[in-house]
Amino acid sequence: MAYAVLVRFDPAGARPLIVGDDSAPLTAEDGVRYRLVTVAGDREEAARIADVLRRRIDSGELSS
Repeated sequence: MAYAVLVRFDPAGARPLIVGDDSAPLTAEDGVRYRLVTVAGDREEAARIADVLRRRIDSGELSS
């Protein structure tokens, strides 16, 4: 199964998000944007990518 790795931007900040085929659909919310980062071949790869994104967000290197 493929997993999409996204960054969710909302009023509280940015955070990585992993979405698979079995995930609930994303819904439109006021003030929320999503940016597709990549598609990973498995959950472990998606988790590693999300971890790198989280560190970049926490360090201020990646922002909205």
